[in-house]
Amino acid sequence: FVDSGSDYITFHVEADCDIIKTIDLIHSYGVKAGISIKPNTAVEKIKDYLPYVDMVLVMSVEPGFGGQSFMENSINKVKELSELKKQNNYGYLINIDGGIKDITAPLISNYVDMAVVGSYICNASNPKENALKIKKYLDRGLRKAKTDKKDSYKLAEYACESAYVSLFSADLILKELENEMNYYCHWHF
Repeated sequence: FVDSGSDYITFHVEADCDIIKTIDLIHSYGVKAGISIKPNTAVEKIKDYLPYVDMVLVMSVEPGFGGQSFMENSINKVKELSELKKQNNYGYLINIDGGIKDITAPLISNYVDMAVVGSYICNASNPKENALKIKKYLDRGLRKAKTDKKDSYKLAEYACESAYVSLFSADLILKELENEMNYYCHWHF
């Protein structure tokens, strides 16, 4: 993954591994470590690891396939992670993945730094229109996400098939859609 150019490697806390050793291993390759929790896993399960990770990914659907409905218990999770981040001056980004669309983005946008938007854009009859809707909602709430490369609003990540596309501005989405070019992809693991 590192040789492929990944900036982040994210793993599920539910995986059968030594969490601290896994975080240290990822960092030893010079990339950022992310930890992910599934819908039925409480934030409490990862509290001890928050000082050591660069990103927390909250799955708002069961991992495995696109098009699932957003699970509302995720709202409390991203809110709790945001509060913990502020209280403890942690540096991790908060990301959410699953069921993000025009009616769910406003529910989480005040608490997350990033959002994975998949089926809502990729399966739309008019992807540009849906990208504009997401941009509008996420522009209202997303906090400024700091990256090593530049300060930017990390407005959207969306999945097309197995590849997740990281976009540093919704304008890039729109440019790509207008030009009907291939999306800039990186793998999200």
